[in-house]
Amino acid sequence: EAFAALATFLPRQCGTVIGIILLLTALIPGASYLHGFLRDCRPQSDRIQLGRRISRLQQHGSTTMAIFAEPAPYCLPPVDLWKWKLMLLPKHATMNDGLRTADVAIRTADFPRGAGVWPFLTATPISWANKPFAIEQRQDSAYDPVAQKGALLSH
Repeated sequence: EAFAALATFLPRQCGTVIGIILLLTALIPGASYLHGFLRDCRPQSDRIQLGRRISRLQQHGSTTMAIFAEPAPYCLPPVDLWKWKLMLLPKHATMNDGLRTADVAIRTADFPRGAGVWPFLTATPISWANKPFAIEQRQDSAYDPVAQKGALLSH
């Protein structure tokens, strides 16, 4: 409908330029979301790997997890909701706030610090597929599989 309106109400050259702009503004984010879904359908997706690491944390004594949104695939990797005590913190709370009350703190990291401008162009904040997460474990915990492979999973 947008292209029909452009053709009806604008001169041809102006409508063509605006049409190309509209197409690009849909194509670039659309490609980012498609890329995320394709990466997430792999057997060993980043979300699944992080879920396994979190399970190992639980197996080695961690029992409480600070989260910053209601549990859902877009804000939490696969975790056993029956084995963890989840503590929902306010969105504005920091990871350190979470670690004061829980063994593990986890939140999405759509725009990781120090990553430059690229994540702002390719981030998919409303998608659950291939979602990057930041996870931190309280320092007094003996087992730390997160530190072995890095705390941030990204695209």
